Amino acid sequence: MYKTLGILAVISLLISGCSTTPPKVLEKKAIVNPTIDNYPVDNCMTWGKNCQKPVADYLCRQEGYSFSLKHTLKKVHPTKLVTGKICDAPYCVAIDYVECGRYK
Repeated sequence: MYKTLGILAVISLLISGCSTTPPKVLEKKAIVNPTIDNYPVDNCMTWGKNCQKPVADYLCRQEGYSFSLKHTLKKVHPTKLVTGKICDAPYCVAIDYVECGRYK
C-alpha cells in the first residue's frame, strides 16, 4: 500500500506542472517614428482597411520580431502605405511608435 502511495505521489508531482523547461522570455524592441522611403508609415495596410495593429505587426516582423504589443498614432501628411501608395490629405494618420515583442 505504501509503495502505491509513493508512486501516486510521484505521478501527482509530474502532472502538477513540475517541468524542467525554462520559462520563455519576452524580448521587446521599440520602433519610434517608422518610415518608408522617408515618409511616415500610414496606419492602414490599404486604403482604409487593415489599420493599426496589422501595420504595427508588419513593422515588427520587418525587424525580426513576432508581434506588436502596443502602438501610438499621429495625424500627419503625407504618409506612405506599405503598399507604396501615398496619402497626402488632412485625414492621413501615421504609426508614431510601435513596441514589438518575441519570445526567446
